[in-house]
Amino acid sequence: MNKETAAKFFDLLYQDNISDDASLVIWANGPNPNVWCRSIEHALEVLDREEYRDRSYFGLALQDEKRMAAHATKIGDKPDLGIRRGYAQSASWWPGVGLDLDIRVDGKSKNYPPTIEDVEWMLEQLPMKPSMIVTTGGGIHAYWLLEEAYEIETGDELERIRRISYGWYLQVLEVARCRDWTIDNTSDLARVLRVPGSLNTKYEPPVEVSITMEDGPRYNLDDFEVHLPQDLTPPAADAVKRREVNFDLDEKAHPPLHLIEAACENDAKFELTWKWKRKEPWSQSEYDLSIANFGVSFGWSDQVIVDAMIYHRAKHKRAVPKLRADYYADRLDRARASSGMQGQQEVLERLVERGSDPTAASAEKEMTIDDINALVDLKGDEKIRELLKYPGDPPIYKMRNQAGELLTLGTVRNILSCHLFREAIAAVCIRVIPKMKDDAWTPIAQAILHAVKTEDLGPDTTPAGDIFDSLVEYLEGIEVRGGDEMLERSSAVKDFRPFVMNGQVYFNLRKFMHWLRTHNLDRVTKHEVCQSLREAGAESSVVRYHQKRLSGSVTPAQKRLWRIPVQALKVAEAAIHWPSGEAYEPEAE
Repeated sequence: MNKETAAKFFDLLYQDNISDDASLVIWANGPNPNVWCRSIEHALEVLDREEYRDRSYFGLALQDEKRMAAHATKIGDKPDLGIRRGYAQSASWWPGVGLDLDIRVDGKSKNYPPTIEDVEWMLEQLPMKPSMIVTTGGGIHAYWLLEEAYEIETGDELERIRRISYGWYLQVLEVARCRDWTIDNTSDLARVLRVPGSLNTKYEPPVEVSITMEDGPRYNLDDFEVHLPQDLTPPAADAVKRREVNFDLDEKAHPPLHLIEAACENDAKFELTWKWKRKEPWSQSEYDLSIANFGVSFGWSDQVIVDAMIYHRAKHKRAVPKLRADYYADRLDRARASSGMQGQQEVLERLVERGSDPTAASAEKEMTIDDINALVDLKGDEKIRELLKYPGDPPIYKMRNQAGELLTLGTVRNILSCHLFREAIAAVCIRVIPKMKDDAWTPIAQAILHAVKTEDLGPDTTPAGDIFDSLVEYLEGIEVRGGDEMLERSSAVKDFRPFVMNGQVYFNLRKFMHWLRTHNLDRVTKHEVCQSLREAGAESSVVRYHQKRLSGSVTPAQKRLWRIPVQALKVAEAAIHWPSGEAYEPEAE
């Protein structure tokens, strides 16, 4: 452990904000992995202990012990500082956004960016540059730090911070998806990240986690918020447990051995699980879940399943027996949810069989649509009536439901990839379908494509027509400001808002591209959008405005924006909320 690097890092993040009600949580593997530190000196002393010198982590948000205890009690967790690293709800100070951006090394299965240079390219595309970069051996940690750490005192302040943290993760994810990459969501306020100065022992030889850039710009909360959608809602934080537990915990638990013996005799996979002989390199938690899955399928009671998990841990001495009700309740809930997916598996098997036979797939289009409704669990007016392909470059695929609504799937990539199809379905139907590897998904994608009907709607389906229609929809859903006066024009430019000036609507191309990607048009390149905008009558133009500096001074500035005549939008009967509150009438020439 390089204590000088760790001390410098913590000082850059927290200054003197660590205190009795704002603890820096240090985490490492072990039966009691967490230490709540009341000062940087305390944290450095902990990191100098042998068990924390390698693979040590820290919680980015400082934690309030009293809030942690209150929230743990509320959701049924044990408020033990040794095993709790805090929650989003117990965060008391936040230094800024920190994201873990992995690269594709050592056989990582996720489609991360291939190299550090690719991650750096992603960061260059963002409207705000990182304040600090930390290399970890398997990627980088990027930090966008505030001028000063922000104290979280109210529920509204907490939700504002959660929204910013999650929204900025989505900004980076949007850039990654431009090249079909992904990144992990590490925006949760209770997330832990590697401590600079520690060793990453996943690699041989071990790699020191080091600070490679620390002098980037610092930000205010408003700087983040101008780049985020106004209606963004982060995922729900830790919730109250879904049900009361109906089992007891005993470290000497002993399940009925006649049930175990019968299960081993009748199910070879259970026997391999029980004897710790699965071929997969499973962790103890994965063995626990496997036992829970088998127990549910065998009809065992919750108490028997929990006793079997505890006994199995003690029998093989691979991990310390857990005595946390929330842990076992989670395993039981996941096992029961898995058993409820059997019907979905049967639907997938039918789709695979149909997609493997082109003749059957073409003849059974309605059956394919029925199976998609069953797979996604759509009922009533939500049920899909037809699958549609809209010509263009690239073509766009949509679904029309029984209510007549059109739901956009996006380009064909969102059908060919199970990962992208799951995301598109979750976005438009608020449903999650099972995961599958892409090679197993291929016949299902083939069945879906055979069920598609091509829509020919005339010239408006050309790329220019598609982009123009999207621009109209974008402007209809956002505030359009006035821009004839310098003050209002400068405010609109600063807030990335469209504005009207001299009979033209000016808009920020980056924000429009962001809107396109969040509406499943993520495969359209910037070049294609610009070309289509020109064909639709728009053009690029330099706008002069006044920019306010951090010092408080105001200086002349200019920015390149796109503009389109108001008359073109009027001809399209765009329902835009103009600055006057009524349809904007440009002056007659």
